[in-house]
Amino acid sequence: MTEPLVTVIVSSYNRPRLIRDALDSVLAQTWPLLQIIVADDHSDASTQRVLDGYCDRCLHGPDGDHASLTVITPDGVPTSHERQFGPRTSACINAAMLYVRGDFICYLP
Repeated sequence: MTEPLVTVIVSSYNRPRLIRDALDSVLAQTWPLLQIIVADDHSDASTQRVLDGYCDRCLHGPDGDHASLTVITPDGVPTSHERQFGPRTSACINAAMLYVRGDFICYLP
């Protein structure tokens, strides 16, 4: 029997230290099959730099011992470089839900 995939959705808006703490916590888990979706709502450059660093670390998908990481904006476009909207947390979470592949979902506000 295959172990289930767990999707973790993390919301982000101009909190570089907190997004770093949240992603480090998720990546420290022992569960091997993780899909991480950061629902980012037009964060500034400091948060973007943090997210870019994690995108570089999470190059493998949830088919092994690595987590996949996707950063999306409120319009639902998976990207770590475009920011098009202001504070709309619910729009970010709704857009993130379109990319969920996991058998279980965890939301970190």
